[in-house]
Amino acid sequence: MLTVISGGTGTPKLLQGLTEVVSQKDISVVVNTGEDVEITGLRVSPDLDTVVYTLGGIIDDENWYGIEGDSFTTYEMLRTLGHYE
Repeated sequence: MLTVISGGTGTPKLLQGLTEVVSQKDISVVVNTGEDVEITGLRVSPDLDTVVYTLGGIIDDENWYGIEGDSFTTYEMLRTLGHYE
């Protein structure tokens, strides 16, 4: 069993490499929640999301956050309509 301390965009890079040599079931991740924030009424845990997306194989590995191929269309439209700042 390996334990990784997570924080920032280095985590997905480390996890991607680590899972090449160690099974995911043998990895534990301690995730930073100190930067959690509420955005447009939704609680966001960026480091937790990044770990889940990486281990799920859907991380946007160009930006190292978010889901690959995802867009911000709905969020941007809500901002345009003035519903959320």
